[in-house]
Amino acid sequence: MTSGIVSATNRNLQSPNGSVIPDGIQTDAAINEGNSGGPLIDASGQVIGINEQIASQSGGNQGLGFAVPISTAANVMKQLQATGKVTYAYLGLQGQTITSDVASALGLSLHEGVLVAVVSDGSPAATAGIRGGTQQTDLQGQVYVVGGDVITAMDGETVAGMDELAAAIMKHQPGDTVTLTLVNGGKTRDVKVTLTERPNGT
Repeated sequence: MTSGIVSATNRNLQSPNGSVIPDGIQTDAAINEGNSGGPLIDASGQVIGINEQIASQSGGNQGLGFAVPISTAANVMKQLQATGKVTYAYLGLQGQTITSDVASALGLSLHEGVLVAVVSDGSPAATAGIRGGTQQTDLQGQVYVVGGDVITAMDGETVAGMDELAAAIMKHQPGDTVTLTLVNGGKTRDVKVTLTERPNGT
């Protein structure tokens, strides 16, 4: 058993397959191969998370530890008990985070959001008419795919970047409908997207 201080909450964690796990807990508890997957416990003995990974420059257990919130773990357990599998909501696009500086450099009339680079064929995003980029541009060594839609909000809540969008989608279930606010060519429009089940490995 190890102990640690919770230094941040609501962190978006990246799983081994590249998907985003929302609402992660950041702690200075030492996490290693021996206790990864074990519980993160508060001072009252309540399990508040499942230790999952560590960001370490040394390769050892010195660094920032991260745990999946117990609410997420409980949801996974319930799905496994009920159906024997876990399903996740799927939007079906690749995007890039836009900051105010990047937006200004690209000539976009907004301050933040998700620049849609690629929309997967047959995906909910494609069905809803969301448009991906048409050309690449280099900005200080970073390639951006421009010409597509920019997602600025979901269900009326501002979306500041790709991690935030992915985390918001993760909180939904297949079959849910969300409203995305899109900007393209200075014009704003809202589209409704019915999420489907995420294909395996994506």
